[in-house]
Amino acid sequence: MSLSWTPTKSDLEKGLRGLQLGDVACDTIAISTHCSTRHAEEEPLVTPIYHSTTYRIPSLEHYMKIVNDGGNLYIRLGNPTCQAAEATLSALEGGAGAMVFTSGMAAISTVLLTFLKAGDHVIACLPVYSGTQSLLEKHLSRYNVEVSWSNLDSGVEGYRELMKSNTRMLYGETPCNPLTTIIDLEAFGQLGNSVEGLLTVVDSTYAPPCIQRPHQYGIDVVIHSGTKYLSGHSDVLAGVASTRTLEQWQKLNVCRTTLGTVLSPHDASLLLRGVKTLPLRMERHCRNAEKVAEFLASHQKVNKVYYPGLATDKGYEVAKKQMKMFGGMVALR
Repeated sequence: MSLSWTPTKSDLEKGLRGLQLGDVACDTIAISTHCSTRHAEEEPLVTPIYHSTTYRIPSLEHYMKIVNDGGNLYIRLGNPTCQAAEATLSALEGGAGAMVFTSGMAAISTVLLTFLKAGDHVIACLPVYSGTQSLLEKHLSRYNVEVSWSNLDSGVEGYRELMKSNTRMLYGETPCNPLTTIIDLEAFGQLGNSVEGLLTVVDSTYAPPCIQRPHQYGIDVVIHSGTKYLSGHSDVLAGVASTRTLEQWQKLNVCRTTLGTVLSPHDASLLLRGVKTLPLRMERHCRNAEKVAEFLASHQKVNKVYYPGLATDKGYEVAKKQMKMFGGMVALR
């Protein structure tokens, strides 16, 4: 620092064009707080929280460029803080693009409403997260979307046996909630890619991208409840969806904008904060879970332990192939 530094000026003060600041009403000054960065190359290390719902657009031509090519126009269409979170999550997942939602269920709902229509057939796994089961059974069925359930004990072949001419989506969780059952992602992706127009969707909440990346097996859409491992501090409600192709992302983006299931900038900032420590936290979660599972497996009062990291678990060999670690969730009877 030197004595040559000067105070930061608001854009209002810099743009008075012959007027004095005293000529402007305090009401105007109070609401004109925008301040451009003096040196664009000096970007903040931590992404700021952009609370603004609207943006200054310099011209009609610029407005039309945003409408056509993307940009910041209205918070439901895009926000710099949310976009920073999405860019980070997309890089972690290795897909074409990611987007953030108000909750995990908002992400799931928007994905299903984007890619399913009346008359379509979706096959989902059992067991599955209770919110997802309720959405499929009690709500999508009202819109003439047909739902079939594949018991995960049957593996990917269970899905194949239920497929029909109008099947448009295969939906799975791995590890599943609550019994940590494993789906073979390679076989699941191959089944989805074997039929034109068939979409594969995987809820990977139990295995965030630092330990499992479903896109590399050809999975079309990967979903997370950002409330859990991704944020990591129990202080944010969020959801994430990542797509394998740009076209899928564009369709999902239009539906999210229409439904308004967009995450707030404040929550996006908290999500970004949590992601920074995700690999370290997951390493400890997984290590602790393995110790707990091993202890419970030898306990005389425990009938059965469900954890893919146990060599005796049905999904152990597949989990070892597609996961870097075995996750932090353990179930027991």
